Amino acid sequence: MREGSGEDPVLVNKSAAFMSSAQARAHLLCGECEHRFNDGGEDWVLKNCWRSPTDFPLHSALIGATPFVDEQGFRSYEGKKIPGVEIDKLAYFGASIFWRAAVRSWMVGKEKDARLPLGPYQEALRLYLLGKTGIPDGVVQLVTLSAVLDELHNRVSAMPCLFERKPEYRSYKFMVTGFTFHMFFGMMIPTPIRRICSPRHGFLYMSEDRDSDLLKTMAAMATRAEKKGKLRKETQAV
Repeated sequence: MREGSGEDPVLVNKSAAFMSSAQARAHLLCGECEHRFNDGGEDWVLKNCWRSPTDFPLHSALIGATPFVDEQGFRSYEGKKIPGVEIDKLAYFGASIFWRAAVRSWMVGKEKDARLPLGPYQEALRLYLLGKTGIPDGVVQLVTLSAVLDELHNRVSAMPCLFERKPEYRSYKFMVTGFTFHMFFGMMIPTPIRRICSPRHGFLYMSEDRDSDLLKTMAAMATRAEKKGKLRKETQAV
């Protein structure tokens, strides 16, 4: 996220907003599992995520293909039919992030994020990540790309957090340069949501509503959060 600008990104969680190049680090995985996560999705996502307004390889691959659905402000692509698109690696990467956010609290700089309460789905995701099962029952993941390529919508990241709680399911989101990963957990997830699961059916999405919601969400979080460090000094100066 620092490439090009050289500036520390603004990181936001539920309680604080701050500028930092700090990464979420913890002693958690053995070397074998680190290698599994890297090969399973991290390396591919890093090579295909948004890097600049002229460098977003996965976006370019989709734009060069014919959408399965093409409506005003929304497009859906059959990713498994597009050369160079690896849905399984995207899905694996997303699942690994949600699982890591569930197994422990993470420190980013001096700020701590709470663990995600996934209940029995935490163990189900672990088995999936180990390759012992397919996508667990009661789990649906949607992967959405930015429709636009500017820095404002893409030089953005947010830690995994609870997005929506309903009687039928809970859903969580996290965002990372150019992508939004949205995961639903529950045995009563409505059929229309199940039908659009990215890893099961190969669908990828571009949505102008996603881009608009991202800015609104980040703005709301930044407004509520206590500004700290360099960011606090800069906003006070303004």
